[in-house]
Amino acid sequence: MDYKALSFNYSFIYAGERYSQRENIAYNIKNNYIIYMIVKDIRNKYILCCCMLIFFCSTICSKSFRYKGLKYNIISEDKLECEVTFNGKEYFEEPYATDSVKVGEYAICDSVNYKVTRIGENAFYGCVNTTDIELPITINSIGASAFQGCVSLETINIPSGVKELADDVFGDCASLTDVTLPRGMEIIGYGAFAGCLKLKRIGLPGTIKNIKADAFYHCEALLDVVIPMSIDSIGSEAFYGCKSLRSIALPNKLNTISEKAFGYCSSLTKVRLPDNLESIGSYAFAYCDNLTTVELPEGLKVIGDAAFGNCTSLINAILPDGVGEIGDLAYTGCTNLTKVRIPISVESIGTAAFDKCSKLTEVICLIEKPKAITRHTFSNYAKAHLHVPYNCKKNYLLGKYWKDFLKITEDAK
Repeated sequence: MDYKALSFNYSFIYAGERYSQRENIAYNIKNNYIIYMIVKDIRNKYILCCCMLIFFCSTICSKSFRYKGLKYNIISEDKLECEVTFNGKEYFEEPYATDSVKVGEYAICDSVNYKVTRIGENAFYGCVNTTDIELPITINSIGASAFQGCVSLETINIPSGVKELADDVFGDCASLTDVTLPRGMEIIGYGAFAGCLKLKRIGLPGTIKNIKADAFYHCEALLDVVIPMSIDSIGSEAFYGCKSLRSIALPNKLNTISEKAFGYCSSLTKVRLPDNLESIGSYAFAYCDNLTTVELPEGLKVIGDAAFGNCTSLINAILPDGVGEIGDLAYTGCTNLTKVRIPISVESIGTAAFDKCSKLTEVICLIEKPKAITRHTFSNYAKAHLHVPYNCKKNYLLGKYWKDFLKITEDAK
């Protein structure tokens, strides 16, 4: 007997329940039943045959149950482990709607004790009334968006067994003020604390290896951050919009600051970049309008596009020997910038790199043969004094736009 799988999508009603067919498997839309469908070929006519009802999805994948008002999934029958899971449309009911929620170390199903080892994805998503959640020491994993949108959540303990904060885990927890991550934590996921508008302090342990993109995006109350020595990269927009951030301590191991990592950190006044840093990403410190001083390391090679764009309080841009690339708009709009040093190692100067620097009066360029620039690379030619290497003035007088400086002297050091 020849059977063929049905290859098109459809829905039907069986025993009062609606099912839909996709990729040869029919799903019970309402109650998560699975029914295998086969097609019997008789005289080129397809006859649908329900061959078997295989259990509930919850039996095949995981069994769901309730205990003390919370919903759980059994994740291992062998190890007797379970997770707190998403409560669906009922998450405004008790205890999800209460001020305080305590998750126990064990949950009971059919007289069996299951150890609670995980907070599942979206488990407490959108519990807008909850102010405090207590987690047991048995927890070793917290899923993505587990507490996202808990806008009243003020405090939470993170058990020591948790090694990673998943993506968006505390996203938009607008009332969260203080968090200490346990020693052993290694990864802070994408957007983990994004939109935590009242978060003032975050304790980062020395075991952290990776801070992913948007991790602290718009944590507008965050005051100070000490990034541990174990970190070698910071994701894009990781601290973007942290407008109260007063200081950052960056580890020497750090070799890259990604794009927009500290953009719009308007309370930063001084930054010392670590010795091993090689690249500053695009817009990395853009619009840090109170930043007056930046100490650049000797090993720096790339200053990305608009890396310090519109840092309106920045006074000097003393680029160290070794820098090879100055990106487009790198220092554009730095309206208080008075002095720039360009080392001999520079291979390219981007379009409008020092445009709109209206107070720029001194440019020291150690390059013997000037690189191509545009009319807008510097906007203050007529008021700035250009210092060039000995016996190189003639090269600059022949260079387009370089010759437009107010004064050129051969005394660059």
